[in-house]
Amino acid sequence: MKYVLNKADNVYFVSEKLKEKAVLLCGNEIEEKSAITPNTVNINKFKPTHNERKILTEYSQPTVVFIGNLVKQKGLHYLLEAKKLSETKYTLLIYGDGPQKESLNAYIENNNLKDTHLMGKTDIPEKIIPESDIMVLPSISEGASIVALESMSCGKALIATDTGNIANIITNNENGIIVPPRNPKILQEQIDNLVTDKEKRNRIGKNARQLIVNEYSKMNIPYLKKEEGV
Repeated sequence: MKYVLNKADNVYFVSEKLKEKAVLLCGNEIEEKSAITPNTVNINKFKPTHNERKILTEYSQPTVVFIGNLVKQKGLHYLLEAKKLSETKYTLLIYGDGPQKESLNAYIENNNLKDTHLMGKTDIPEKIIPESDIMVLPSISEGASIVALESMSCGKALIATDTGNIANIITNNENGIIVPPRNPKILQEQIDNLVTDKEKRNRIGKNARQLIVNEYSKMNIPYLKKEEGV
C-alpha cells in the first residue's frame, strides 16, 4: 500500500481520517498530491416517502433497522445487547448476511429477544430504509459509510458510532446521533430516546435529508475534481 501511494500522481480519499492515516504511513509528501472526494448518494433514489408501508407491514412500529454485512466490525452483538437492555418496545430488523449470522441468531434465541429478526440480505435498501423509523450503525470500525448517507438521504434519524468519517458528516443531535463504539448502554439509551420521541426523530431526519441534498448529492459534487477553483 505504501509503495502504491508513493508512486501515484494523485491520491483521492473519501474521508479526512483515511487521508490522515495515509500521511502517517507515507509521510507529509503525500499531502501535496491528495484530495478529499467524499462519497455521494443518489438523492432521487434514496428519498423520503410518505406512502403506506408495503414491505415492513407485518412488523410493529417503531422499527429500528440495520443494513450491512454480518461481520464483527459492524458491532452487531453490541446492538443486540442494547436491545436486551432496552426499556421501550420496538422492532429490530437486521438486514445482511455474513459469518456472524449463527452467533447472532444464537444470542437472540438464548436471550429471548422479542421483536428481533435477522432478515437476510436485501438488494432494495432504497425501499427498506424509507419504511424504517430509526436507522442504526453500531460499527466498531468503519471507513466512509454509504449506508449512513443513504439513511440520511431518506430523511431517517440515524444513530451511528463515532468511527470512520461519521463525525465529519453528522452534527450530533442535529442531523443524527453519534455514540461511542462498544458501548451498548449508551446505544440503548439513545435508541430508547428516539423510540419515544417521534418529534425528535422527524426533526433529525429532516435535517439529515437537507444536509445530503446540499453537500452529498451526486448531482452537486463533481467526480474526482481537486479543490483548485475548477
